[in-house]
Order: sequence, then C-alpha cells, then structure tokens
Amino acid sequence: MTSKLKTDVLETVSGSGTIALTNQLSGMTSASVPLLTDTQMPAGSVVQVVHTQNQNASHIASTSQSFVASGIQASITPTKVGNRIMVEFISTMATFENSNYIAVRIYVGGNEWLNSNAYQAGFNYMGGSGEKYCNIVFCGELAASNLNAIAIEPYFKCGTSGTVRLVHAASSYSLKLTEIKQ
Repeated sequence: MTSKLKTDVLETVSGSGTIALTNQLSGMTSASVPLLTDTQMPAGSVVQVVHTQNQNASHIASTSQSFVASGIQASITPTKVGNRIMVEFISTMATFENSNYIAVRIYVGGNEWLNSNAYQAGFNYMGGSGEKYCNIVFCGELAASNLNAIAIEPYFKCGTSGTVRLVHAASSYSLKLTEIKQ
C-alpha cells in the first residue's frame, strides 16, 4: 500500500511563517544532487576501496623456507600523490605443523614492504609444538608516492620443515586496500 501526503502549506513550529513546497521536489533525480570532487573532500575522506576475498578458500600451502607468493592480490591506483593507502589482510585460519612456524610479509609491487617503525615489516610469527591453527591479521599504511598502480600481495614461508598453510581449506581470507585523502 502506498501512502501520499498532500499539503499546500507547511507552518513553522513557532507559527511565525509558512514554508511553500509547490513542486520543490518534482523532477529531482540522483543526478541533481551535487557530488563532491576529490578536491572538495576533507582530509580523512575515503576516496576508494579495493577488496578481494574468498569465503570458502582452498589450501594455500608451502614447504618452502623462502618467501613465496600467496596468489592473493589486490591493486589500487592512487588518485593523488600523498594520499594514504590502508592495507588490511586477514587469513582466518593458518596452520603449521609441530615446532614449525609460518612467517608472513606483505609485498608491494613485488618488493618486500619495509615499514619497520610501525609494523615490523608486516611480519607475524607463530611457533610451538603440535598442529597449530591461528588467524593472521595485518594492518598497515603507506603513502602514495606517484599515481601508478600499487600491487599488494602477502608472501609466506615455512619456518623449519614440513608444511605451512597461509589459508586452510574451507576457511576465508580478505585483502582490502583503502585510499584515504590527506
């Protein structure tokens, strides 16, 4: 059921005047609503978001003791030099065997991301004995130094011997890149 409200005059709460609405909204579309351009947006505004995820992933595993590419990739092209790119990577279930461990680093454009001041180069370390299951979370940011696309990919390695899984079968992962205006 659709309802309609019809009125010729609206009165202010104080009763001091009226508000005329004759055809004020007719013909209004989303195109008639003003949109902010990048230059009009205040600092801290979200400019764009790129997100890749898999809610029911297959194993992403390795026995290598050198860092290998995970195949989980996202790319963002900054709109302005100096804007911040927020990087969030989550693997809900990583596994490693026995006294082994898994090491994870985030690579930018195929090069190891060295941001040791805040995030220890994106390095997460888990160790112990017996089969281990854990999640991996990485949050970091970098400044856009040019307007070229920035490719982000987690790399991982096996600490000692055996198999590590950055992503366990039937679990999920997410890689999200967010450009923030500076």
